[in-house]
Amino acid sequence: MISILDYKKTLIISLISVVSLLLLVSINVSYDRYRSIITNQKSLYTESSCECDFILHGLDIRAGECSDSSYPVLGGVDLVNYFTSFKISEDYYDETKIGSIGYEEFSYQYKGYTYYFTSLSNKELFIQSPESYLPQYGGFCAYGVTNEYCPSYPWAADCLGPPGNWAQWTIINNKLYFFYNGDAKALFIERYNDLIPNGDSRWSYWFADDNDIS
Repeated sequence: MISILDYKKTLIISLISVVSLLLLVSINVSYDRYRSIITNQKSLYTESSCECDFILHGLDIRAGECSDSSYPVLGGVDLVNYFTSFKISEDYYDETKIGSIGYEEFSYQYKGYTYYFTSLSNKELFIQSPESYLPQYGGFCAYGVTNEYCPSYPWAADCLGPPGNWAQWTIINNKLYFFYNGDAKALFIERYNDLIPNGDSRWSYWFADDNDIS
């Protein structure tokens, strides 16, 4: 016969197994969702035919996916929310907030690209001053643009990357910067006074003939 103690041990082991399985499933679902968001984000501006496959932090992504105006910019994230809903006070923002996807019914075309918004009021704010809300460097990782060079990284005008992450961002001098992950953001924040001029010069060099590039 199984003793009460043995029965309790068996029950506890079974419960641990179930919890572990549920946790594993949850992690996989989160990873798949994150991967989906990243790989479905489209470059804001580049019209390149970038074909450089690049393995970055375990994610097999196609760096700098070509811009496709049939898709909403950056997967449809509402850019206005970063400046309004996430604002705490003058020049201070809650950077723990994650961007939200907008709705097609509140979409707006600007310079050939479609932007989604979560509300009519956000759409109207964008219409009043679109350039005020556009992310720097086309929404790609600001650290990648400002400080990652060949031969370690393939980034170029025809191979932009890595993609920005809706959850990793900052606003400096009223300009929105996205990052691939928290590490890239931390490195950027440490030296942004030096890195931003680097990135601005590099981006201008890449797109010297395109006045629409942010």
